[in-house]
Amino acid sequence: MSLKIGDTAPDFEADTTEGRIRFHDWIGDSWAVLFSHPKDFTPVCTTELGYMAKIKEEFERRNVKIIGLSIDSTGDHEAWARDIEETQGAAPNYPLIGDSDFQVSKLYGMLPADTAGDAKVRTPADNQTVRNVFVVGPDKKIKLRQLLRSRRVNAPRREAITPLMRWWMTAPDEKQKRPPLLCFPCNGAATQPPRTRRSRPVERLLRCRWRRRESNPRPRSRERWLLRA
Repeated sequence: MSLKIGDTAPDFEADTTEGRIRFHDWIGDSWAVLFSHPKDFTPVCTTELGYMAKIKEEFERRNVKIIGLSIDSTGDHEAWARDIEETQGAAPNYPLIGDSDFQVSKLYGMLPADTAGDAKVRTPADNQTVRNVFVVGPDKKIKLRQLLRSRRVNAPRREAITPLMRWWMTAPDEKQKRPPLLCFPCNGAATQPPRTRRSRPVERLLRCRWRRRESNPRPRSRERWLLRA
């Protein structure tokens, strides 16, 4: 199944670390970010889930719910959560979908429809296409889909947040209320863009950054706080 921006996000029922949910009912009137990982206990995914736990409050302030997915059972997720807390200082405080039967991954086009077998014997390389971020609006439409190509710790910020900012600027439906822009300054804290008498609005900074990218791919220092962590 090939999902496109503007398609209705497939609804599903699944077991999570916070109980069984129906996806559309769980979203309610909020925005949602669904991010997926190929396997439990992989080192980079461990850092990513710990990082998302630390900034969950920033998403909640913007009426955005976050939910993770990995190709393992919820029992494995619970053991993984303890490891994340021990190594990253924060356990996932959001639901993690158990997808050991590949139901959700196949429904969202992250794995071939004929995928079957025991999830425990599959390696992260077998599930490497299960590295996606889906942004779903209150209308249950897909607003953005991003394949995370990198395995670096900062992959969600560099490869998901940056296109999120671009979409925030160019979404065609201006009447639809969009969540406030989420920025990541150099100290790693998620904040609203600063507005001082001497600073320009963040929209102009972003437009300048995209225009300058063709001639100078390295952003200038005054814009770097938007893109670095």
